[in-house]
Amino acid sequence: MSNSNDKQALIDMGFPEERVELALAKTKNQGLQAAMDWILSHPEGTASDSTDDGEVTQPTAQSLKCNECQKLFRNAEFAEAHASRTGHVDFSESTEAIKPLTAEEKAQKLQDLKERMSQKKAERLAQEATEAREREKMRRQTGKEYVETKESIKEKQILREIELRKQEKREEQLARQRIKQRIEEDKRERAAKREIEKNQAAGIAAASPVHLSAQEIASSTKVATTGYEQARVQIRPMSGSPITHNFDADDTLAALYDFVREKTGVAQFKLMTTFPRQVLGMDQGQKTLRELKLVPSAALVMSSI
Repeated sequence: MSNSNDKQALIDMGFPEERVELALAKTKNQGLQAAMDWILSHPEGTASDSTDDGEVTQPTAQSLKCNECQKLFRNAEFAEAHASRTGHVDFSESTEAIKPLTAEEKAQKLQDLKERMSQKKAERLAQEATEAREREKMRRQTGKEYVETKESIKEKQILREIELRKQEKREEQLARQRIKQRIEEDKRERAAKREIEKNQAAGIAAASPVHLSAQEIASSTKVATTGYEQARVQIRPMSGSPITHNFDADDTLAALYDFVREKTGVAQFKLMTTFPRQVLGMDQGQKTLRELKLVPSAALVMSSI
């Protein structure tokens, strides 16, 4: 133990700081035990309390005195114990020396000091053990929280992946349904077109031998389109993807133009059929899609005026 630690230990035991410093000097800093033995064997106020060069120290306080009951105490520790026991608070330093301890008293004092040091050591070890247990408890708690957090994150990630797969399946199912619907619509459109072509061919063939009148031919064409209530029209704009929409067969060409303006944002344009090539101008705006032979389906091209 270093000199500073020896000094502090002796002061903690209740010895006055001046006596501690003198004891360490007299024993040439040989350790705690040597200094404590010197203090116990040299009561305060004896002739041996002189410096190595022969100069006698100035008279100093030899004890503490309780001014309420006149008792003398060797050091502050005993005075504090007395104050705690009696409630006395008026103390002062005194030059009156307390009689030297007997051999038995010295031995008892030494034993008390050793027990006190042992107790302090035991308390220190117990405190260190408690702190070690708290640190281990904190380490385990931190580890447990880390594992729980990690598992929670993993569980949330798994749930997100499951939901993502469900969403992908729903989108795939919708895409298949749209493809199936488009195929069915194409089938119906081709069938309708074949039916129109068949009816038109039959009407033309029948007209040759009997020389049908223009009114009868128009009537025949009307019959060919009468069975359809909707017109599926595909418009190819000047830029962008084709626009397809189902109109009522009796909607007018003007309504078709309004629809195209709304979808494309173009105000001035014209629509025409591809085959046979025919411009559908606004001079025919009040004609129905049925009258313009755009039933049951037609493909129109949009162009600038």
